[in-house]
Amino acid sequence: MSRKPVLSAVTFSETGGMRSLHFGTEWIQGSMHLSRPEALELEYARQMMGWLLFLDPAAHARPPFAVAQLRSWAWARAR
Repeated sequence: MSRKPVLSAVTFSETGGMRSLHFGTEWIQGSMHLSRPEALELEYARQMMGWLLFLDPAAHARPPFAVAQLRSWAWARAR
């Protein structure tokens, strides 16, 4: 007989215009400013998405949202 895994509750908190994601604890798993939802706020998320900078945009007719999000973040900081 297989057991179903017990999953922690997914919750959100909001403070000072910042919305954060939590998985059953007070530790923040992801965050976004409500005024800039396309920005990657946490350093960890920026580092984990860094490989997307090396994708050839011409090779992807419809890039996933994460690629577009990271490119807009990188472009804004490169100026």
